[in-house]
Amino acid sequence: MSAGNSILLNTKRFFVATLAAVLLAVTTNAPAAQAYARHHYRRHHHYYHYFNHQIEPRLPDRFGYIVVEATTGYVLKSFHADHRLYPASLSKLMTLYLTFDALDSGTLRLNDYVPVSRKAAAQVPSKIGVIAGGHIRVGDCIRAITTHSANDCAFVMAEAVGGTASHFAKMMTAEAHRLGMRNTHFVNPTGLYNKEQYSSPRDMAILARALIRDHPNYYHYFSVKSFTYGGEKFPNGNELLKTYPGMDGLKTGYVYASGYNLVSSAVHDGTRLIGVIFGGRTILSRNKEMVQILNEGFTRVRHIRLTTLLNAQGTQKLPLPSQRPFDIPTGQEIKAGPQEDSNVPAPVPQIQPAAVTVTQAQMNPDGAGYDAARRIGSTGRAGNWMIQIGSFYSHHTSEQALQMAKSALRGTVNGVDSIAPLMTMRGIVYRARLSGLDHSSAVRACRILKGNCLILSLE
Repeated sequence: MSAGNSILLNTKRFFVATLAAVLLAVTTNAPAAQAYARHHYRRHHHYYHYFNHQIEPRLPDRFGYIVVEATTGYVLKSFHADHRLYPASLSKLMTLYLTFDALDSGTLRLNDYVPVSRKAAAQVPSKIGVIAGGHIRVGDCIRAITTHSANDCAFVMAEAVGGTASHFAKMMTAEAHRLGMRNTHFVNPTGLYNKEQYSSPRDMAILARALIRDHPNYYHYFSVKSFTYGGEKFPNGNELLKTYPGMDGLKTGYVYASGYNLVSSAVHDGTRLIGVIFGGRTILSRNKEMVQILNEGFTRVRHIRLTTLLNAQGTQKLPLPSQRPFDIPTGQEIKAGPQEDSNVPAPVPQIQPAAVTVTQAQMNPDGAGYDAARRIGSTGRAGNWMIQIGSFYSHHTSEQALQMAKSALRGTVNGVDSIAPLMTMRGIVYRARLSGLDHSSAVRACRILKGNCLILSLE
């Protein structure tokens, strides 16, 4: 063999040996490499977006915002507020609204364990990695959605409440229209890109206001700073919770087509504002824009009289939701909403519910809350008596109780219905009442209602 051929043969042997050594090392360390890859994926999958930009075109004019006063719905500032844009994960606000409805109705409980389907486990990130065939607690799923925007958990809750995700999406759209969200349509519970899934800044402000008004006992979930599941800690994606004074919610959202979206709510000096931004270029620019429009809103609202806010009409004010159809159940005892999860502290939300009637006679001189009316002691003057149907954690449940009572009393006792809020250590309690009665009518009403009421005197 010539010297040249010998050198060539040795070179080939060297490369083959080197390649074999590399393959052996990779094979030997495969479990460690895979574990690292899984860890890296789990730690950073929130920032991965599995979308083909060619089939998910970026909207050319996707920026819009609105700022409203939460109690009255008065619009303080807006830009392209009614443009139909992609909501991305802001869609999960409706997923949560219907979940909270199910909790209030008793269909679900926070400590219930709900099944995880293959479709739920297969959702693309962001996700917490629930396992198909397993179960997860409702309270944990809610935290995963509010902090990490977990698509797998949103899908789990959709199936738990609606049976299937497609049916749940129809429920979402129907509820959106009931609330007055005229430019909104849902096709999935996660907000993952679909050209048929759209909303608007005004509509998302309506939804945020409804969440605060109708589900105050669950609102604290939106300010949870982090959530731990499977040994991993997931921080809240809304960075303004840490930096903007008084901010306590609600939700971020992003897909390539929409840009960076955000629905926020903050309280300054007892006034709550809701801000919505669609189409931010970056997280930083979106957050700066939100700070600016909220600051401008708080500055403006200080110079507007309360009567102006209350009496505003038309485009200056968000629409009120229509009433849900309600069938009166027979023999059903109406109770307060479910007790909150004992594992999570429930701070008192600083909110003022909309569309509640509180008369001066119902307030203490210092305005701190209801001055408990005296029980039956004298017949009193006509019109100075009322009955209280019950106290509820949900404004909607309180409305239902009044409807049931008025239906049972129809043609026998007529009163003026009202809902009186009371701030407690657990949050706001809504008391359903019929007032303007005389003593005999109040007694008759409670007899018809089989004692499921309290007779109160305003004297």
